[in-house]
Amino acid sequence: MDATVESVVLLGVFVIGLLFSKAIYRWSNGLVVRVKLKKLGYEQKDLNFSYDRVVYTVSLPTNRPDIMGADKGDFRFVEEYDSWIYPQLSGVRIELNQEQENPKLIAYLPIEQFRLPLLDQLLVDRVISGETYRRICIYKLILPSTRNEMIDEVYKQIHNKRFS
Repeated sequence: MDATVESVVLLGVFVIGLLFSKAIYRWSNGLVVRVKLKKLGYEQKDLNFSYDRVVYTVSLPTNRPDIMGADKGDFRFVEEYDSWIYPQLSGVRIELNQEQENPKLIAYLPIEQFRLPLLDQLLVDRVISGETYRRICIYKLILPSTRNEMIDEVYKQIHNKRFS
């Protein structure tokens, strides 16, 4: 009976670990990055980025009524991880999630393409390592403010009439 209880407890701990692994990953990464940024003398607000590396899966500007008619609230920011056990953020997707249909992929940004000019300079000057660069990029990319900015940018690009 004791072996059975131990097995159930271990299985439960394993399942709980899997369920919270992404949350623990985000929390621990944020903690490490905030300390590193403080040591470097920077804050999160100093980390500016551009949207020029976002890959769109629809032509821009689009005339598709299902996409053009969507409200900004119909767009979703989805984090993409490469593993369940030791998750690493591999990129983010912006999807159009209308209630009557499956989500449509509108834009994708791989983490390797998310560039921060300040970090580029620190990397060139060998102040930070490639791993630190990646950690800080992940931290910035999953902030709620960055999520909202990316959705705003994708929405703006879809409705941009500069070529019409």
